[in-house]
Amino acid sequence: MAISNVSRRILFASTTLASTLAPVGILLAQTAPGASSELNLEEIVITSQKRTEKLSDVTVSAAVVSTSTLENANVSNISDLNKLVPSVSIAGTTNSRAPMGIRGISSISNQAAVGIVSGVSVLIDGVPISSDSFAMKHLDDVQRIEVLKGPQSTLGGRSAAQGVINIVRREPSDTWTGAVGATITDDHEKRLNAFVAGPILPGSLDFSLAAYGNRTPLPIDNVYPGAADIASNTYGAHGKLLFKPSDDLSFLLSAGVAHDNFHGTNLTYTYITPGITLAGRSQAVLLPGITPSFENEIQNTPVPASAGAIDKDAALNIDYKIGEYTLSSTTAWQGSKQDVVNDLFTEAVYFAPPYDNTQRIDKDIKQVSEEVKFVSPADLPFNYVIGAYYARNTADESTVRNLVANPLVFSVNSVTTTSDLYARTTWKFLRNTSLVTGVRYNYDEISYDLHQISSGANGLHHSVGSNNLSTVVGDLSLKQQLTDDWMVYATSALGYSPRAYNTVATLVNDNPITPAEKTKIYHNEVGSKGTYFNRRLSLNVSVFDTFYRDYQVQTFDVPPGTTIATPKLDKGDARTTGIEVDTAFKATSNLQLSFNAAYINARFTKYIGAPCYAYPRPGPAPGCTLVNGQSVRDLTGMTMPNAPRLKIAVGAEQRVPLRAYDLVFNGTYSYQGETQMLPDENPQSLQPAFSIVNLSTTLAQQSGKYSVTLFCNNVLDHHYTVFALDAWNGVYGGNVVASQPARDSNRYFGLRLNASF
Repeated sequence: MAISNVSRRILFASTTLASTLAPVGILLAQTAPGASSELNLEEIVITSQKRTEKLSDVTVSAAVVSTSTLENANVSNISDLNKLVPSVSIAGTTNSRAPMGIRGISSISNQAAVGIVSGVSVLIDGVPISSDSFAMKHLDDVQRIEVLKGPQSTLGGRSAAQGVINIVRREPSDTWTGAVGATITDDHEKRLNAFVAGPILPGSLDFSLAAYGNRTPLPIDNVYPGAADIASNTYGAHGKLLFKPSDDLSFLLSAGVAHDNFHGTNLTYTYITPGITLAGRSQAVLLPGITPSFENEIQNTPVPASAGAIDKDAALNIDYKIGEYTLSSTTAWQGSKQDVVNDLFTEAVYFAPPYDNTQRIDKDIKQVSEEVKFVSPADLPFNYVIGAYYARNTADESTVRNLVANPLVFSVNSVTTTSDLYARTTWKFLRNTSLVTGVRYNYDEISYDLHQISSGANGLHHSVGSNNLSTVVGDLSLKQQLTDDWMVYATSALGYSPRAYNTVATLVNDNPITPAEKTKIYHNEVGSKGTYFNRRLSLNVSVFDTFYRDYQVQTFDVPPGTTIATPKLDKGDARTTGIEVDTAFKATSNLQLSFNAAYINARFTKYIGAPCYAYPRPGPAPGCTLVNGQSVRDLTGMTMPNAPRLKIAVGAEQRVPLRAYDLVFNGTYSYQGETQMLPDENPQSLQPAFSIVNLSTTLAQQSGKYSVTLFCNNVLDHHYTVFALDAWNGVYGGNVVASQPARDSNRYFGLRLNASF
């Protein structure tokens, strides 16, 4: 792809956007001053770009999800962001880390591998966390969630190839405040959370403390006699301590712990080629009472599958003011221990002696990081952020599968270190025109040590490898302030995703594994941000074109002579183009509306020799060819996985004052277009378009102390899935697809009680 072609497209998009929005913006800006503050939208700030900034000022497409929005949507998992931020696509696995993507580009479909970045940098209070951690899934004790859309390599680093999600926890307070909340639903979800903050030594020492405990069911019914309910149980606590010995110096210490316990298997059969058998057993014997389909929510298995994790984190942030400038240091530690017992086949009978249909995976993840930055005042004509970042991540994993037909025993140690320097400057060289520039130098070192005891026909092997790479990335933005409340911008950026080892590769010798090449990213974007009608209406629009050269495709393959699918790390090229619209409108002092949409075309521009979906032997599947005994396909031009063309999120909140109380009606509507769930373009993993409607009614004291909410999620009772897998194809010798139903794939009702002081 020639860069000149991209430039021409972006120039055309920029001209079109400016010519379309200019008359609208000028018209909307010509409104009379003096509107009541009750009709003004709240100013939104973000901190995910290393400093506190107004969302309306940053030259990047971004979204901020507030605590109230999370609560109204009964959000229990990070995958619920799918319905709130249309550009986000997160496959919501409940018993492992969540594969995630932004703008149609997603990673980590291979959840067993360690040391591979997700492509979306997840931060907790601005601190990047390991892609192998469960910690990103916890959305309790959240003040807001910031989503930066598109590549953010300059400030986000090696793991921000698709964007950034910053989870901001609640802060200490110098006045006493607190809250407690409880939620129950008719399908047996139970949630309890509490928060308190206040001064210990007034003026110098403040604290905050939050705790929670949740039981969240999955809408799957295991009909095997005596089988337990399938549900996730989580509990944890997090605290912060703020010490301010002077006006110029502060120390913020934070620490938290979270426990995850998932019981059962999170997958049901979506499709099985009619007539195929497993070890001579018919589908009627293997799956009694089950009809595979996208609507299927029944499984029949005696296997006691489970997933457990303990995540811990601690950080010390030191801020020292030098006049109006700030020097900051953030030292952080994270640890995660995970124990997963997978049900290999989710069927009613055991496969073969020794009658063990399980695969056990144990992980121990540790990460230490240090970041130092120097920040100038944001209101200077020339202002900047400069910094240095270091992180070391170690991941130890062991896997045991005792299945006679294809045993697997291996252990791997993965070590990743990154040493980075970055700078971001903003130069206001004219009264209303600014140039924003950024640059980052990354030095990445990756290594692995893989001991394979057994893997099907392959026996004992030991492979060790290491690699290092220096990369320079950066961005350039031109920002034009058209009025006090309206600006337009154009951005061009270079990004990357680092080299990676497939740490679950099947070894046939002791040779080092060749790492997947780094992904090079070429990104262009134009946008408009503004508030109109005296801050009653906000309208943000962005148009983007992003090309990923040597994109790392994470998928599965069944090598000749094996029966269990093997995780694979392929190389291709990908491109995403589209338009995003985010609006909010304060129609009256008691009525607020929102409309957010993303139209995205994400596709492979080159993917030759891709693994083909399974087909009844002798095969291969339509459109596939046999090469060296393997079924492969050219997927060039095909849609990326988990990349629907159109997603929409609409919200409305009507407040009705009733003396000392308010009656609040809230409704949301989300739409997702037809979605291919798998990278091999399996026709049986194509999820139809669907819509989700949520409604709630709240009676709240106007003082804000007490509230009671009745809600109904998925009012129209539309079934949908959030994750799909075709890794059992080799065992059956045909096309087999399993998927995970979404938490709210069935209609459910709930009651929520809140009290605060």
